[in-house]
Amino acid sequence: MANFRTLALASLGFMLSTTPTLAQTMSPADQAAVQLAINRGQQIRAFDQAAWHATDALMADAKAQGRLATLSAQFGGWIVHELDPQTLEVLFFDRQPDAPRPIYAARLPRDGSRVLSAQFAAEDSQIIDPLTLRMIRARQSALDLVGGEKLLRCTKEPYNIAVLPPETPDGPVPVYILTPQSDLTHVPFGGHARVMIAADGTAEPIHAFTKSCMEMPTHAAKDAPKGLVATQLLDPVPTEIDVFTMLAAGLPLYIGTPDQRIWVIASSDGQATVRLLPTDSNKR
Repeated sequence: MANFRTLALASLGFMLSTTPTLAQTMSPADQAAVQLAINRGQQIRAFDQAAWHATDALMADAKAQGRLATLSAQFGGWIVHELDPQTLEVLFFDRQPDAPRPIYAARLPRDGSRVLSAQFAAEDSQIIDPLTLRMIRARQSALDLVGGEKLLRCTKEPYNIAVLPPETPDGPVPVYILTPQSDLTHVPFGGHARVMIAADGTAEPIHAFTKSCMEMPTHAAKDAPKGLVATQLLDPVPTEIDVFTMLAAGLPLYIGTPDQRIWVIASSDGQATVRLLPTDSNKR
């Protein structure tokens, strides 16, 4: 794949805005895998943004109401879930392992971009719906598993955790272990992993997305490039982490896969798109 970087950089001007999300040259299996990556990548980005803004709101309200000490003693974590097709809720819960109780909840639009409303839960509040409770338990199962594994770490900062709802009622819960951004001008491309937690609480093997660490500039960086270029060795098509990285960077991402195909991941009108570039290796 020696010519990958040259080919990708030469294609940075390729027009994407009028092309379909999935290129017609993909096989049906590739199309399904790429669409799943798009769906999950966009969800991870929205949930990550929602958690960030909701945490800021929680800390501001706790400070204003003199609850910081109590919050520190109680805090167990958070989960993002969908209230309806247009609204996300970030639920912060306490440390009780068997029956966590809500502490604080914030509601945000679908993209997680701002807090619409937020409040502390009532002192006697104990209601967490079964799906959200399952996601909370999947989160803890994944953290317990990760604690005993030697994962690639690309920073000393604690991991961010994104938990997505299962795609079917009895399907596994995807839990993502994410390396956080060091600042708004760079995004990590490495140190991310996925754990699938089954309905019975058992975990599939951890899936790492990369073998090394790399920092990529975002659109906010000084002299930001027109696009980003990377190769991946562990997956045959672009992944949800590729989509998430592109959205976080705000720049097109060109990915070379092990079979020497070159893909471009971009965003058009808020929708992620994935295409195969028209190179000789992509004519299949």
